[in-house]
Amino acid sequence: MKPTVRILSLFLTLALLVGSATIFVSAAPKNLTGTAKADSETIRVNGTDTGVTLTQMLLSEGTAYSKSADGVVNVIEIDLSDKVTMKVLNGGSYNWSKATMGASSVAYNKAHDDSTVLAAVNGDPWLVYHTDYDGDGQKATGAAVKHGSVSRGIMIIEGELWASHQIDDENNLARTDNAERGTPAARGPVFAIKADGSAMIGTPILSFNTKTSTGSTIVINGLNRLPAPNSIILYNRRCGTESFAFEDAYEIYLSCTDTAFQIGGSVTGKVTAIYKSGDKSDRPAIDENTVVVSARGNAINRIKDKFKVGDSMTVNCTVTTDQSISTQKNDWNGVKEAIGSFFYLLDRGTVKGQPGNQTNYPCSIIGLTKEGKVIMTSTTASVDGTRNACRMTDLPALCKELGYHTAILFDGGGSTTMVSLSGDKYVRRTSAVDGANSVRSVISGIAVVYNGVNAEPKNEETNYTRFFPALGIEQELPPELPEGVDFVGAPSYSYRYYVKIDTINGDQHDNVVGRRNPATWDAGDKPGSIDPAIVQNIELGQDRKLSLSGYAFVNGGQGDHYWSTDLENWHLCTDGTYSDGDSTMESTATEGAAMNSTSVTNACFTNVSADLSAYAGQVITVYFGITAKADKSKICSYLSVNGVAVPSNETEAPTEAPTEPVTEPETTPANEVPTEAPTEAPTTPVTEAHTTPESETAAGETGCASTVTVGALAILLPALALALAKKRED
Repeated sequence: MKPTVRILSLFLTLALLVGSATIFVSAAPKNLTGTAKADSETIRVNGTDTGVTLTQMLLSEGTAYSKSADGVVNVIEIDLSDKVTMKVLNGGSYNWSKATMGASSVAYNKAHDDSTVLAAVNGDPWLVYHTDYDGDGQKATGAAVKHGSVSRGIMIIEGELWASHQIDDENNLARTDNAERGTPAARGPVFAIKADGSAMIGTPILSFNTKTSTGSTIVINGLNRLPAPNSIILYNRRCGTESFAFEDAYEIYLSCTDTAFQIGGSVTGKVTAIYKSGDKSDRPAIDENTVVVSARGNAINRIKDKFKVGDSMTVNCTVTTDQSISTQKNDWNGVKEAIGSFFYLLDRGTVKGQPGNQTNYPCSIIGLTKEGKVIMTSTTASVDGTRNACRMTDLPALCKELGYHTAILFDGGGSTTMVSLSGDKYVRRTSAVDGANSVRSVISGIAVVYNGVNAEPKNEETNYTRFFPALGIEQELPPELPEGVDFVGAPSYSYRYYVKIDTINGDQHDNVVGRRNPATWDAGDKPGSIDPAIVQNIELGQDRKLSLSGYAFVNGGQGDHYWSTDLENWHLCTDGTYSDGDSTMESTATEGAAMNSTSVTNACFTNVSADLSAYAGQVITVYFGITAKADKSKICSYLSVNGVAVPSNETEAPTEAPTEPVTEPETTPANEVPTEAPTEAPTTPVTEAHTTPESETAAGETGCASTVTVGALAILLPALALALAKKRED
């Protein structure tokens, strides 16, 4: 072969490889019916391409999966490998610990120096024990009142069983007006990662038992469950420092070398103490070497006097059956990660779910393709603060289009959250249902993890929903947290801290403002922020006073009202009044504000005001803050009023705002949604989503077609050159 031909042959070979690779990379998930726009982004860690791609699809209002408003579906398809795995996340060290998905991802990265969370969604729903009620449905008092919440399904993290499945008798702890009271447990399917790294879905039923010295078997109903009447429950360090049980419980304390339960394993300990039913003495704290066997009601007779101090007890944990509809053989021994769900949407292609349920329900979904790949999905509205999403009845069809063979429903509504890594931070990909930027803390979630790199990303999930620019959804970032502003309250109830303004200087307004915004929460450090809402451009009268009326939701009641112009020096609103709100007002305030609890004390206020005479002739920003009665030194929420035009000392108020620059930059209100949206969907919907380099923002069919064209040219041109060279040499 001549040198020229040899060189051109090599060039052709390289071109074929490049062209083939280019065409392969451009492939992307098929769009859903009703997709107006779509875009994809490969998730990177410190510049490394992880091979995990997030696709976002904007669904037009009135289409199959988005009837009431524009919606967005987030999809991640995962090929599990040594590099890419899945892990169950929990909000802390206990089964009931709660945190946001971004905070849980950051905590996971801190605890694992060789891996990084790429993306995460909320997982299992949870049971909240209405603690004012005992097992008989009557209101309890005094020491009998306990507080607790647990996951509904099985939770396994890094091989350790944190909680077993829901048991029937737990529903007897529900209030008498709760529909679940007295019903069988809803044992939903479980998503699991097996010891070999592959994924499976099933419904395992666990069995716990122990034998007495005489050889008789005692059946134990569950691990770290609520203190159900007529049941025996095991508690270890994953329930906290004390069991959820009442004083009527008969409890056996064990001292163990290892208290971690595993499916197919056992825990052995020595009996150190026995507390009989009705014993009011203080019971020891549960630590890492303690297991408590706690019996209530008629279950006490199953274990009473069967053990004495000094005896050895071994508790075994096995799977008695797998109630999965699937025919696959599931081996639950040695499972590394597991998380529960509500119910099947699809089982091996067969529609399950809730046919006919017309509820718009933002939610998270996980499942498997026929080939065993994992798909993780969230449905959400295109703007914060709304529950508009895919209807429950349409979820199975949506899953089929996305390629699921089996799909299960995780928790939804205000709990729906998907975060993903973008550069050096986690950002939220789902709109906040509880209100603009109010991200709910949840008990559990599941994450896609990349092994071998630890990037320690920051968490910015509270800074609005991040949709890809190609979707055409504009989202403004909220103002940064002012230095020195603090808050009070528990992170699980961030949406309870807000102010709703009725009037500003007598003019009607309807702004839900001042939501507290949780950030990273863990045992040692609880930083956070206040997310003010902003009102723009207010012109004052000649009295130069800015006054507000409305009502506030603050745990423990309203404290004092303050105003400031610099966030450093707050002044008490001495001419304001407030009073405890009644139930009627609370009900009115709850409507449309994502509030579903009546346990919060709210209060109304009238004409709290700031005298701004000292700022005559200026345009300024004024902040109003509200404290809680529990701690009046900390502001729970505040309102930023930008562009306040204070009249000069002339006799007439200015008709126009002064031309002097505003001292504070104007920003978009945190509670506002974009006022403009695309007037219509493209006349030709995008037929394929595609991978877009991080440096590019444009997307669409043109980009995809160009990629294919370049690949084709890379093949054809060298081939033509080779033919010409060969002819010349011949």
